[in-house]
Amino acid sequence: MESINKNTHPQLDKRTTSAHPPFTGRDALAQSIYTQRHRAAPQPLRAIRRREVMSKTGLSRTTLHNLEAAGKFPQHRLLTPRCAVWIESEVDQWLLDRLASPAAYAPLPNVALRRSTPGRGKSL
Repeated sequence: MESINKNTHPQLDKRTTSAHPPFTGRDALAQSIYTQRHRAAPQPLRAIRRREVMSKTGLSRTTLHNLEAAGKFPQHRLLTPRCAVWIESEVDQWLLDRLASPAAYAPLPNVALRRSTPGRGKSL
């Protein structure tokens, strides 16, 4: 008899690896036991350079510097005098926090305060 291989049977793989926990309802004891047994193994620290931070967050170099100086972004660390890195898990956590509570839109500029070019159809 031929053995079943999960790689060749995707339906079997989907049934055995469920994304949902095996408990239902409000069973707190089952939930706590499940989380204790299925906790992810701690990931090793991974240091990422500025280019990868910029790619991951979509922020420019200047914005990264300004946020970091204001204490609103994880601080970089120096591995050597000329090698700055960020801890990837800290950047990921910052990104998740930022996505959970997005920033407010910037207010529209007050065109009445302009010293030149007051806008369409307006005179100085």
